[in-house]
Amino acid sequence: MITINISVSGGRTSAYMAWWMLNNKPQVADHLGCTVTDLDYQFTFANTGMEHEDTLRFLDCVDRHLLENRVVWLEGVVQYGERKSTQHRIVTYETAFRNDQWRDPLHPFHAVIKKYGVSNLTWKCCTREMKLHAMNSYRKSLHPDGYYTAIGIRADEARRVSKNADAGKILYPLVDLHPCDKEDVLDWFGEFDWDLAIPEWQGNCTMCFQKSLPKLNAVYNETPEAFEFTAYMEKEYGRTGYEFKDGNPDQKERVFFREHRSTEDMIAIFKQNPSDPERFINVLDDAGCSESCEMYQTEFFPLERAVI
Repeated sequence: MITINISVSGGRTSAYMAWWMLNNKPQVADHLGCTVTDLDYQFTFANTGMEHEDTLRFLDCVDRHLLENRVVWLEGVVQYGERKSTQHRIVTYETAFRNDQWRDPLHPFHAVIKKYGVSNLTWKCCTREMKLHAMNSYRKSLHPDGYYTAIGIRADEARRVSKNADAGKILYPLVDLHPCDKEDVLDWFGEFDWDLAIPEWQGNCTMCFQKSLPKLNAVYNETPEAFEFTAYMEKEYGRTGYEFKDGNPDQKERVFFREHRSTEDMIAIFKQNPSDPERFINVLDDAGCSESCEMYQTEFFPLERAVI
């Protein structure tokens, strides 16, 4: 039996990939050199707790309408006081943490920052712990001998395909088996009245540091409360993390955003810009983290071959 874990991120692309794989098993089996009866699919979603509410609604609709209620919802469980990566708990659409519950220390994003420090482009502990390690914890509990993982990257994003994908047993169905681009995915989901209803710059983690400055500006203009979380975490945990273990008082505090900008810095920039996002952003540009956060980002492959 060949197990394929299908990572559903909460965006349209990974949802489309999951639907396509479920309905095209013969093509997937042929690609792997096995029979359809040898394939075992598992669908998983890792909730950071800061997902946009419409992302969760959309994923629930995808699961019910397209994936036969097969998606397993996961959240990371941080292991304090020991050198052990984040484990997992199984939740549901109804019980998953929401982005207005971030003050709860059990909230997955809060818990990760409390142990590992503020996430940013240098310290991507959010994706590592809440996505990669939480999903691996679940998957290894079921398949200790290994599995394949399917990732929702399209043909027009082929630059994001890792050179180590074969070693990591990673599949890119929308690149290699059913090439498609962003417009294909948008057109397909446009047929459903339950399609994702948020603008692209909102993404799922609204304040994600991987988003471009214009997209974050648009988020602030629409939902300034999204930055209350980053401001609080910088204040409470700005000196938490590996680089502070020696107690060097000259070590700069961690902040979320590019170019070592704090939330306060970002808000000062936002207030200088117009409130109409159409004036400074092309909603079809895919800059940084757009509609979803993929679990297996290219830079993690050299460190995470335990997925094999």
